[in-house]
Amino acid sequence: MCYCKDTSESLNLQLAEAAKSLPQLRSQAQEVSALQISLESEIRQHKKDRDEAKSAISSAAEIRKKEADAFLKDSQSQQESVDSLTAAIQALQQNRAASFLQTTGAVVLRRLSLSADMTTRNRDLLASFLSSGAPSDQVLGMLKQMKEDMGSDLEDMKSTEKKRLAEHASLMEAKRKQQEVAMKAMEEKMLRLGELKVEQQVLQDDLKDQTEAQKENREFATALKKTCEEKEKAWSQYQASQAEELQALTETVDFLSKDQVRDTIRDATSTALLSTRARTSVDGLSPVPAALSFMQVSESQAIGDSLEQALRGQGARGMEDVLRHIDDLHDVLDQEQASDEDRQTYCETKLRQATAAKSNKQREAEDAKSIIATCQNELDTVVGQIGSLKARMEDLDKQVAKTTSARQAERTAFEKSRDTNHAALELLAVAEKRLERFYATSLVQASEKAQDTSSSLAASRSRSPPPTADLSYQTQGGGATRVLQLFNTIKADVQKQNAMLESEDAIGQSEYENLVKNSNEKKMADNRSLGSKEAAKAELEADLQRSRQGLRSLNEVLTALDEEIRTLHKQCDFLLKNFDLREDARRAEKRSLTRAKAVLEAAA
Repeated sequence: MCYCKDTSESLNLQLAEAAKSLPQLRSQAQEVSALQISLESEIRQHKKDRDEAKSAISSAAEIRKKEADAFLKDSQSQQESVDSLTAAIQALQQNRAASFLQTTGAVVLRRLSLSADMTTRNRDLLASFLSSGAPSDQVLGMLKQMKEDMGSDLEDMKSTEKKRLAEHASLMEAKRKQQEVAMKAMEEKMLRLGELKVEQQVLQDDLKDQTEAQKENREFATALKKTCEEKEKAWSQYQASQAEELQALTETVDFLSKDQVRDTIRDATSTALLSTRARTSVDGLSPVPAALSFMQVSESQAIGDSLEQALRGQGARGMEDVLRHIDDLHDVLDQEQASDEDRQTYCETKLRQATAAKSNKQREAEDAKSIIATCQNELDTVVGQIGSLKARMEDLDKQVAKTTSARQAERTAFEKSRDTNHAALELLAVAEKRLERFYATSLVQASEKAQDTSSSLAASRSRSPPPTADLSYQTQGGGATRVLQLFNTIKADVQKQNAMLESEDAIGQSEYENLVKNSNEKKMADNRSLGSKEAAKAELEADLQRSRQGLRSLNEVLTALDEEIRTLHKQCDFLLKNFDLREDARRAEKRSLTRAKAVLEAAA
């Protein structure tokens, strides 16, 4: 009865705790699920932002490449036109128009006369010059104006190209930062999403376990209630049987106290009564059945007094009652023996089942420990792989940052060299103009001086003036041409150097973009691998949590089985230990009752 009461109170307490904790677990699971959905949506948005930034970078790079190619083509064409105009102006100033018409500069000018935006009069003048080679101040002025306009257009093109380069660099930097921010946010939220999945799995497992435990507790409570009711009913029946037995013994004693049977059964019953006093108790508790309790109530003197009183009555009706009560005592002894046998079978069966169940659960616990160890090893391996992936991604980011810094330094050096070369070209152009003016004036003066010398040669022969020193500066026509050619050579070398620098810068930019592209692709692959590893980690952690929960459940079951076995031993050990003794006592009592009945029947 105590077991039923204590177990019912424990089950009611567990059911009350489950009724309180299950709604909280469901609420937590719903919150985690909502947060998980929100994170998945944010991760999709970050992925979209990253892809948009990557697409924008690719599109901007293609547009920049087309613009750079167009600028290079247009600037080279414009520079070629300016160089041709410069050569034409020099030829006109040096009266070398005929030789100029044989050069490639004249071909450029002819093409320019057809495509350039100029008035019809200027186009005709230029065409006339290119066809006849006749110099004129109008053609010279027109060519100088065209050179100035084209030079201004060329500078505008270069300035525009610089602005485009700066805008492109700013755009690329902004898009790369946007891509990095999106990648970083996506990585952080993917990590958080993995943690939420683990938490969600743990909550679902706890919810499932508690629901199943609540169901089992309810079923066990129902079965316990039914079992306890049956035990209470059996206990009531047992108490009723004891009361009937006590009543029968009381009536028997009353009957035996009559005088008419006292002398008849004195000798027959005294031996049986005296033999029952020699029985002993086991472990401080009496193993003798309850049917013999009336013979152990008092000492020998009290029994002798009761016998003397029992032998005073008389009558046939009383003898029949005694015989009937003796038969009833036989039935009670048989029922008690059957009850002990049922109880023995029940105890042995329950102990055997509990022991077998304990062995099975112990094997399951060992298997669960092995599974936990395996899951832990796999989890450690996955965690190590995740750490390696993250370290590799960090190294890749550092390499890209280092390459970006080096590329920026190369770009700065290129811009500095290009600006220096442009400044040198401008200075060379200024120096060339100054020399052109000097050599043009010197050549005119030399020509006039030669004419004056030839006209006065005859007059100077008639007289012999004193020799005078010619202090005028003497120039060499061939030397002027070589100096101007040297300037053109230097300018051509500087222009070639500019072209080479621009080509190397374009190659470096292309290599850098390919490196960034490959790094991004590798990083995306690592991110996908990291995501799969994180998912595997979450799954392993969930499996590990389930295995640990299962091991805890098995330990709880083992504890319950140990408690059940202890309870069974407490309830059954006395019966199992004294079963044979109680059976022998009942047999002896039945033999005594049989002999007493035979004596009474003979007396009747």
